[in-house]
Amino acid sequence: MGAFHKIIANVKSALERKPAPALAHDGAHLASTPISNAARRAELIAQFSRELERVGGKFLGDHSETALKDQAIELARRINAKSVVVGDGLTVEAKAIRKALSHNKITVIEPARVHDEERATLREQIAQSDLGILEADYAIASTGTFCIVADTRRPSSITILPPVNFIYVAADRIMPTMAEVISAVGPDNFARHRVALVTGPSRTADIEKMIVIGVHGPKELFAAVVA
Repeated sequence: MGAFHKIIANVKSALERKPAPALAHDGAHLASTPISNAARRAELIAQFSRELERVGGKFLGDHSETALKDQAIELARRINAKSVVVGDGLTVEAKAIRKALSHNKITVIEPARVHDEERATLREQIAQSDLGILEADYAIASTGTFCIVADTRRPSSITILPPVNFIYVAADRIMPTMAEVISAVGPDNFARHRVALVTGPSRTADIEKMIVIGVHGPKELFAAVVA
């Protein structure tokens, strides 16, 4: 069996398992994944950080919620961000991050459900932001990949349009393999939502087989784990 067919077989197997629900019926995200023991969790964090940096991401460590807020401010200052878009959190309250950035004289864009005629304006605001901040639903330790299930307050445009991303994930939502993450997300969520798998900064080799960073998405990806 070739590598591609093995991937398809693993995905099919994962989707056939009973999923651990990631979303409520109204679209609200639920923190339902069982917490692994401390040693296993530390091992997964270490593996995730190694693989993330191997594909060009920059791991900023594991933090408490308070330290995460401080890290967001520090990163915004480091890249001289004037405008930051912050998607809703899942296990972390995003309001504190938005408030802290605003107190530091940084314009904060807060995605929301909008009418069709307003969607283009919101998308343009996100595109003009210097930094996109978002909590991932899950992370895959074996590949350094984030899995993000989009909704109106966490649109997929956050991971595509700003030139820099800061994505964080709860420590107990780091799983060993893609198959386990796919199983946790579940087929219903794949059918009803856009699901992004983010592995490092955007890159392409479409032009003369040369790797170019940032053509289809952010040029830089910073990551953190919330312990």
